[in-house]
Amino acid sequence: MIKSSSIRMNITNVQRLAKIESTFENDKQQSEETKKKRLADYAAKKAKKEQVIVQSIIMLDVKLRDDETDLNAMEQSVRSIEADDLVWG
Repeated sequence: MIKSSSIRMNITNVQRLAKIESTFENDKQQSEETKKKRLADYAAKKAKKEQVIVQSIIMLDVKLRDDETDLNAMEQSVRSIEADDLVWG
C-alpha cells in the first residue's frame, strides 16, 4: 500500500526536477544566444580590420671571383632568378 506522504514527496521531487530542467534549458538557450552574438561581433570586428600585406626582403650575397668580372653580366645573371611574387626593386 502506498502512503499519501510518499506520493506527495514523489510529486514534489518531480516538480523540482521540472524546475531544474526548465532552468537548464533557459541557461542553455541563453548561452547559445550569447555565443552567436559574440561570433557575430568577432566577425564584424575582423571585417573592419585591414589586411596587412606581408613582405620579405631577400638579400643575396654575391661575391666576385676576380677583378675582371663583368658586373653587368653578373647583374643580369642575378636578376634572372625568378620566384613567386618576387619583384626586383
